Amino acid sequence: LPYILISIILATPSLSLIGAVATILSLGARMGGVLNVIVMLPLSIPILVFAVGLISAAAQNMPVHSYIIFLIGYFLFNLCLCPPLCAVALRHNR
Repeated sequence: LPYILISIILATPSLSLIGAVATILSLGARMGGVLNVIVMLPLSIPILVFAVGLISAAAQNMPVHSYIIFLIGYFLFNLCLCPPLCAVALRHNR
């Protein structure tokens, strides 16, 4: 149970940040839904794979440190990259 919570706590903010970028990029587009899927899918698959890998490794009593480190790193990467990217996209859509 604690590894499920760790997985959720680390994956949810990253997915939210990626979703915010995808949504803001598709504001002015005619086919915004397609653009949203094209942007969101490749960026969210690594999060989902490593979150499920973390839970699977914990269930098999294997080391989980590498999964946790990747999820923390990906979250910090998104935290540094997504807000400025959102600001630039919003400024461009005016």
